[in-house]
Amino acid sequence: MKIGVDISSVNKRITGTGRYINCLVSQLNTFEHEIKLIPSEEKHLHTAKNIYGKIRRLHYRHLGQSKDFKKNKTDCAVFPNYFITPGYVKPAAVVIHDLSFITHKHFYSPAFVKYYNYRLKETLKLNPVIITVSNHTKREIETHLDVKSENIFVVQGYSDYINENNYEKEENYFLYVGHIEPRKNLTFLVENFLLWKEIRKTNIKLKLAGELWIKNKETKNLLRKYSSNESVDFLGYVSEDELKNLYRNASALVHTSFVEGFGFPILEAMSFNLPVLCSKNTAAEEISSPYSININPSDPVDLIFGFDELFDLKNQIVKYRHIQFSPELMREQLNPVLEKLESIIIPKIYKQNFKARDTEEAVLKTLLYAGLFNSGISKEDLLKNIFYVKLSQQELDNILINLFNKNEIHYNGNSVHINSVSKDFYKKEKQIIEEQKVQKIFKILNNLPFVSAVALSGGTANYGINNHNDIDVFIITKPHSAFIVYLLIHLFSLILKVRNELCANYLIDENNIRINNNRDIYT
Repeated sequence: MKIGVDISSVNKRITGTGRYINCLVSQLNTFEHEIKLIPSEEKHLHTAKNIYGKIRRLHYRHLGQSKDFKKNKTDCAVFPNYFITPGYVKPAAVVIHDLSFITHKHFYSPAFVKYYNYRLKETLKLNPVIITVSNHTKREIETHLDVKSENIFVVQGYSDYINENNYEKEENYFLYVGHIEPRKNLTFLVENFLLWKEIRKTNIKLKLAGELWIKNKETKNLLRKYSSNESVDFLGYVSEDELKNLYRNASALVHTSFVEGFGFPILEAMSFNLPVLCSKNTAAEEISSPYSININPSDPVDLIFGFDELFDLKNQIVKYRHIQFSPELMREQLNPVLEKLESIIIPKIYKQNFKARDTEEAVLKTLLYAGLFNSGISKEDLLKNIFYVKLSQQELDNILINLFNKNEIHYNGNSVHINSVSKDFYKKEKQIIEEQKVQKIFKILNNLPFVSAVALSGGTANYGINNHNDIDVFIITKPHSAFIVYLLIHLFSLILKVRNELCANYLIDENNIRINNNRDIYT
């Protein structure tokens, strides 16, 4: 498959969504599919976070991106940021990170909530394959979007940070990493940190790394009130090297957000063996359990006691026995998603309505189907397309040896053939069509307006005119003319009384040669 991946959400300042997209693209490239980044890296919109940049990005997503998908002739697409671009109609997978604009809509402007709900509703009308980033968000999608669990695929990112372990911490601070926005619950974090620090008489500081994401009354008051406090450092956006250094020297990570879809800072902190404090009933708890300290993000007392536990751990290196999130896990989770997309684009022949009593019969029926085309099938294709069952290579080899010993199959090079199907398997009562009549039909077809090419197809191409009841033809038309040519052929066949002899199997536009639907390994 040629898979287009929407990367319009990625810019020079890496966010959690950007990290996820980088992981996603990296793992998609490990499969035997062609991956196209849209927009292309050369054309990518590294727009500034000002009103002009926002308008330019929005304009591209709504009006330009679908044209890029069409230009690149992708078979399907992955949209890693909630929505399918308007105008895109081919099979697609969409990633829903969280539903905070539904579950915690009071943190956003009414216009933002209305826009996200509208776009998500329009996206779901297209029946995409739904991907999400945690089991927590999966449950929310089931509840709020009324999507069945079996139709939601969890595909989780990972951190590629590596902890050297051989260093001494130069400072004494708790670290927060993430955007400055209301749902992150930072006023609650900062106020209770300062209260706890005063009670415990400790010299530890709080550093917050992340840019101001939503500028409203709450975030403005937060910065105005505490940006000059000596115990609190608002660092703004930091580079990757600066961020790694912050993790390396931190005493612990604190994350008291009300809602999280995943939580890359949690994974990154765990990579540096830092103690983690995070909110209960969020994806942050899910990915850090059982090692993290979990608090109620609305309860100051719970947070104070959480700081006490964290302080006791701050000089210890937490040994996370196993961090399950990895490139290998993400690749494994992507596999059924790609199989689902592929089944929509190119239905596999084993999904047709055949029944088999056992694996040997399944192999024989698959070979019988190949015999309908007077064809064998390679062992590689046979393994991929066996009716109703999936076998290992060793299981298939054992069955083929047994069938060969029973003289039910034979080999021709690497192709396997069933012995019970001969070249006469396909039989029809012979009907002689005069050669002059055939020549006349083809001469008229070739001279019809808007026709680019005419060829024999189907049973006529396979068995010849003398062994077939009609003339099957494959016609390529001029651009945007397929329906006009079909009408002309119909009129022509009625006027010359060749309706019973002439069968136009395929009419395709020369600008759309590829046939995507209802294909198997024979068509």
